[in-house]
Amino acid sequence: MTQPTESEKISKHGITFDEAKKLVRNYVKTVARGTNGRPTETLSVWFGIQQLRDILGYLEEELINSTPERQTDGIRIYFGNYGDIPPTDNPEFAYKNTLVFISTYTDSKIPHKHIDYFNYEVPFLPENRGKLCPPDKGCDCNSPLLDPEDQPDCTYTATE
Repeated sequence: MTQPTESEKISKHGITFDEAKKLVRNYVKTVARGTNGRPTETLSVWFGIQQLRDILGYLEEELINSTPERQTDGIRIYFGNYGDIPPTDNPEFAYKNTLVFISTYTDSKIPHKHIDYFNYEVPFLPENRGKLCPPDKGCDCNSPLLDPEDQPDCTYTATE
């Protein structure tokens, strides 16, 4: 059996590994660096399968409760930063970048626009609380998407 080519492996909205690496490299070039030259800002955010399933469940429930005039249509992901007030349970998140998920809807009068949705009839509030890398211990600090000089300074050991 013939192995699929790289382009055949790419899904409808996917990109190649090389494209992903280039996008990550472009971002990493813009982040602050510590005295050791390693990035100090968030390079990735991890969300577990259950959290993603919950998000999808909330969106599907919103879709069921939609009207023809106001139809739930997706999710927008905002970039955010915790600033000097990190979550109480994660003080190490101070000044770290993060992602915020907001559900969107389409108004039948302006079908090309995806409008942020905050008037919840089902419990999909703005979603956050992924694991930030760094500082999370679940980081893949040696990801092949990162050039060796761009890997975050992971100060924990493999056994932690």
